[in-house]
Amino acid sequence: MAVFIIPLAVSVHSIVSWDFALSKVPGLNKTIFAPYFVVGAIYSGTAGIVTLMIILRKALNIEKYITLNHFSQLGKLLVVMSLLWSYINVLEVFTGWFANTSFENEALTYRMFTPPYSYMFWIMILCNSFMPLLLIFKKARTSIFVALIVSLAINVGMWLERYLIISTSLPRKFLPYMWKDYSPSWIEISITIGSFGFFTMLFLLFVKLWPSVSIYEVKEDIGIPMKKGHH
Repeated sequence: MAVFIIPLAVSVHSIVSWDFALSKVPGLNKTIFAPYFVVGAIYSGTAGIVTLMIILRKALNIEKYITLNHFSQLGKLLVVMSLLWSYINVLEVFTGWFANTSFENEALTYRMFTPPYSYMFWIMILCNSFMPLLLIFKKARTSIFVALIVSLAINVGMWLERYLIISTSLPRKFLPYMWKDYSPSWIEISITIGSFGFFTMLFLLFVKLWPSVSIYEVKEDIGIPMKKGHH
């Protein structure tokens, strides 16, 4: 099933990104959006896995099965995805600047240098481009504390990225009379909080009802069952 998820993830995130990219809205009309969204999905997903692994490892006392080597390998993947994400993000900004139209310049200025979105943008860059570079060092990759902080930072940064894509593009369309600043309503905030709560509930139910670690992969550590009376 994991193999089938790979083309599904690529196709779904590409189609979602083209929903934005095929529009004429400045800041959304970018051909780089398809790989941008796919890389972002893998990036944030891997960081989420690291966070959940740390919680499960501590809560279920399964340090024997989820070892520091697993975090080291995932740390390498996070570094690679961070570099890819940073490269594509630079391309997105560069193409907008190179187009040198008043619409694209306004969208870039609004996103990068206009508070409060500028604060969110540079926090996103810090969390997604610079903090994961700590994982270049093996000592940091095998530190549970560092892995937790970096994975949480990446998820915060990726959430800000998705928020900025919408909140800084639609409020700055072609004509100034269409400009407005976006602020989420209490309904949108409630839906966001509810989605996090719903995911947490489903995850805890899954952990309760099914094995958290594949028995097939750890059966060599179980040992050979012995008959009663044999040593």
